[in-house]
Amino acid sequence: MNFFWSSYDKKDKSNLQDFLRSTSGSFFHEPSFFEYHPSERFNFLHFICRKKNKIVAWLPGHQNDNSFNSPAGASYGGPLFSESINLADRISILNTFIRNFSSKFVSINFITPPLIYYGDTGFLLSAIGFKYTDRLCCHALHLAGNKWPEVMSKSKRYDYRKANDKGLLFEELKSEKYSIFFKLLEDQNHKHNSNTTHTLQKILKLKLLLPERIKIFATSSNNEIQAAILVISINKKIAYAFYIVNGNRSEKINAVTHVIVNTAELLQKKNFEWFDLGPSSFNNFVLNDGIADFKKSLGGILFTRDSWTYSIK
Repeated sequence: MNFFWSSYDKKDKSNLQDFLRSTSGSFFHEPSFFEYHPSERFNFLHFICRKKNKIVAWLPGHQNDNSFNSPAGASYGGPLFSESINLADRISILNTFIRNFSSKFVSINFITPPLIYYGDTGFLLSAIGFKYTDRLCCHALHLAGNKWPEVMSKSKRYDYRKANDKGLLFEELKSEKYSIFFKLLEDQNHKHNSNTTHTLQKILKLKLLLPERIKIFATSSNNEIQAAILVISINKKIAYAFYIVNGNRSEKINAVTHVIVNTAELLQKKNFEWFDLGPSSFNNFVLNDGIADFKKSLGGILFTRDSWTYSIK
């Protein structure tokens, strides 16, 4: 099929960005996204596949010992194909990758996004010999058509009206207020005995690199932020709630419901089709049933984010 893989070089960045614009795009495949990570954090190893000097697939990742892993410091990874490439050629492209690089690795590991992003990759990866090893439960709001917000549960619609009656203020935060959001995030993680993955400086750096793709929306009461949500525009179709945080009084005044619904309505007006609310489970199928039920009550539809491994014999 004359598909040729090569390692990514910074001189490829302009052509790669043209390729991303020609597809539905992907925030976590943007070359600028990887530039935001400190070079010492990952042994980055990105690959480009071409046919007749035209990019047909892009696979960012990193090497860890003898394994190739995609993503690198992102929520999901795996190959991103040109939309003109059919399923048979996609199988051929990945088989070519395995043949070319099987001597370098003992395993190849992908985390793929829910099928609403780029379709179902399960058949493609299974046909090549990948085995799925884990799945995260994710919920997304379908903003296209007329079903949302009517599909919200009656109790959540009541909570939202009640929050509006209390005069909560919804706004997009300017960068100078990101420190307030970050303090809420730190406090929330402290309550759950977990570490904050990103520093405030990293969030601000990412905002600087991809300014229109990172936004924080908040709900305030008496000039105090009660809930906030960091939203990533994955592409023109999908927005992703990367962080959802709440303050001490947010549950009493339904601030989280207020900020999510208002954000979803804003995205809907901007013609986004899906609002991914992120995982509701942990590794090894451990479910956070309270979070899952909450997202379902907002009208969330269940999808999965899957982990796949190809073992090289």
